[in-house]
Amino acid sequence: MPFPRQVTAEGILVRAREQLEQSGPDGASLASIAAALRVRPPSLYRYYPSRTALIRAINTLTVREHIEAMERAAGQVDDAETRLLYAARAFRDYAHAWPASVLLAYGSSDPALQAAAAEAEQRVLPLQAIVAEVAGAQDSLTGLRGLFAICFGFVALELNGVFRRGGDLAQAYEDAVRMYISGLRRRGG
Repeated sequence: MPFPRQVTAEGILVRAREQLEQSGPDGASLASIAAALRVRPPSLYRYYPSRTALIRAINTLTVREHIEAMERAAGQVDDAETRLLYAARAFRDYAHAWPASVLLAYGSSDPALQAAAAEAEQRVLPLQAIVAEVAGAQDSLTGLRGLFAICFGFVALELNGVFRRGGDLAQAYEDAVRMYISGLRRRGG
């Protein structure tokens, strides 16, 4: 067994998220993660005092990485509408790479499990600024919320196998996002 001091908060978090992706939220227990790291469960408690704390840390990491991916994608182009489209594509790509993590991070109604709100709010402000370029500052928060709702709603339905009528779901996603952005533009004048 590795010496518990060789276990780090980051190492636990990485292993926990892998476990979450493999086994779903119920499979990410401190006991199973300790077994995967070949340490005793009490060794993890100094970093994460409970499963709730660990899931919250996974959700915070997921939101952080997800928004960073969206911002990187948006930074590839100059036009505000295209930046929103690129950010939306990155939303879907990240969700497909980390489906269980994204569904949990954005789908949990339990405040104890939700990502750190202050950090998430600060990270999303650059995306809100892009929305403001399209829709106007007065509608930027509503526009950002709508964009996230469309992106997450579509992806959640897709990942859960709800869309059963065939067709190219990647293209349908892109079309839905384009329609939304077009509506923002009309609203912004």
